[in-house]
Amino acid sequence: KASEPQLDRVIIVPGNGGGGDIRHCNWYGWLAKELKKVGIEASLRNMPDPVFAREDRWLPFIEKELAGGVDNLKKSVVVGHSSGAAAAMRLAEK
Repeated sequence: KASEPQLDRVIIVPGNGGGGDIRHCNWYGWLAKELKKVGIEASLRNMPDPVFAREDRWLPFIEKELAGGVDNLKKSVVVGHSSGAAAAMRLAEK
């Protein structure tokens, strides 16, 4: 029997737009708190280029800043909303 992969964290990628602290927008902060209650780390930060959500800025930020590197990204679940979901799909394509 193969061992179960270890889940390191959940990466929450918001949609574009908004403004201010992303933890107070939509359901992002709520999900981060709920995950913490059950012992799962959640990565959630304001995104660079939040209005246009350019792939060349978002994907490296998700990989390096939110996941902490490619190896960590492989052990993470990415939850995206709106353009954040599109970014999650682009990461999965890599």
